[in-house]
Amino acid sequence: LLFHLHSADHDGVEGQFHWLLQLVVFVSLSSTLLGIALPRSFVVSLVRSLSIVYQGGWLIVMGFELWTPALIPKGCFLNLEEGHQVVRCDGEESLHRAKALVNIHFSWFFILVAILATSFYIFMMTVHGDDKANYMPLTEDAEAQKIDEKSIEMHRCVLGDDTKAIYHMER
Repeated sequence: LLFHLHSADHDGVEGQFHWLLQLVVFVSLSSTLLGIALPRSFVVSLVRSLSIVYQGGWLIVMGFELWTPALIPKGCFLNLEEGHQVVRCDGEESLHRAKALVNIHFSWFFILVAILATSFYIFMMTVHGDDKANYMPLTEDAEAQKIDEKSIEMHRCVLGDDTKAIYHMER
């Protein structure tokens, strides 16, 4: 709500930037609330962290693209209104082009953050991952089964064939 009310131009290029920022803020808020219910969830923590990083990066992109005259889309210009500068476009075509460009930048930035997060995760797993196998080789397991079979046969011999075999399990 704060970002929606903060925007001076809800229909123009600035409004598009702020609307996309509101999506990221919603993801951050949702993941924070989910983090209360699922405090040990890796996915919730990862999404929250990445959405906060994304918010900061998107605010930087907004700052450069909205208030740097060389980065303003074709057909748009900075206009001084009510004491602050607002990006205005010449017509509907220029406005649609500018909004499409904002959406493309948002998508590119999302892809960049996803690639960086994946690369960081792979790097951390390479450096700090567990290289040990968490299974027992089959040769050791087969020998353990042979020992258990011999133990069962010994109990049968001691107790006799007419009684039920007692399975002795040792661990």
